Amino acid sequence: MVFHVFANTLEVSDINIVVLENRDNRLIMEFNYKSTNYDTGESKNRSFSMNFDLTTGKVLE
Repeated sequence: MVFHVFANTLEVSDINIVVLENRDNRLIMEFNYKSTNYDTGESKNRSFSMNFDLTTGKVLE
């Protein structure tokens, strides 16, 4: 999956979503992806995690 944003100057690719935990109607997920800025030529692997409540459909802090 590839997303192009900011007038084709930033590309997000190689998206990987991993469910780390599924307990008590909550998911803890980790998102890994690669971002490439075509203006600067910089490319980085990035990640973040998210705690998601399946009952309410909301992202928890």
